Amino acid sequence: MMNNFNIKFLKYYKKPHSKFKLAGFSLKQTPRLSENYAMICLEYARITSNEIESARRAIRKITKKSGKVYIRVYPYLPLTKKPAEVRMGKGKGSKIRAWVYPIKPGKIIFELSGLTKNLSLVALSAAAEKMSVKCKLIKLSEI
Repeated sequence: MMNNFNIKFLKYYKKPHSKFKLAGFSLKQTPRLSENYAMICLEYARITSNEIESARRAIRKITKKSGKVYIRVYPYLPLTKKPAEVRMGKGKGSKIRAWVYPIKPGKIIFELSGLTKNLSLVALSAAAEKMSVKCKLIKLSEI
């Protein structure tokens, strides 16, 4: 499956992902419009680029490409993995397994505008099924 979230050029390709602690809440966020509907995260996790892409495709399939979808997260952190049956030591591993985004509770993941309430909630609930974290659907004027 082709993914839009692959980063091609980085100064340091393998980042130390142990420094990204999953603590605190995501409080400072500015919504695009107050009439929009959004999906927010309710727990700490790492969202992969494949989850974001499959949720985006589910939204687009239901909305029939009408309205506007804002993706508010971008997977910038590479997770590496050593090949199978390799001895311990000798570096971090060269194969990048996944690109992830460390997410905190309260962070807006997707935002929809230009759609009716029913269509927005159906599309966002289909996208929430694709995610590996618990999500909540809200209207942004209620924040």
